[in-house]
Amino acid sequence: MSEITSKFIRYIEKFVFLQNALWQELGSTITEPIDQHLLNVPRTGLIQFRNTEWQYQKHGGGVLFKEVNGKMKIDFHKVEKGENSFDAWGLATYFGALGGDGRKVLKSVGIQKGPYDDQLDQLLSNLADQNILINKGSFYQLK
Repeated sequence: MSEITSKFIRYIEKFVFLQNALWQELGSTITEPIDQHLLNVPRTGLIQFRNTEWQYQKHGGGVLFKEVNGKMKIDFHKVEKGENSFDAWGLATYFGALGGDGRKVLKSVGIQKGPYDDQLDQLLSNLADQNILINKGSFYQLK
């Protein structure tokens, strides 16, 4: 695996780590196990993770987490796929929220301006073909 691809994978690892941690933190605020349709998750709210406040908003089959005093966004938009799964849409939101750093990482792997999700989808598919990621339909997991 090239150094550029390794750096890109490290960003995905951070995304998955945050997605997992924020999901677990949200789950700890709810007295019952979270329903697969998120029926028992409040529409909006605040959680704390590592001394940082995150606002969450339930939407469709997922939850968008936004760092209150920062720019970070984690869109876990298909909860039923599991907290270790990710897709191009969630990563596009994440890299977009990283600003210049996110754009530099995307540019390093050949993704230029424009809608990132279509380009990321192709890149994720290529990485799965190279056995760097596991393809789970329209979602992926790290190996």
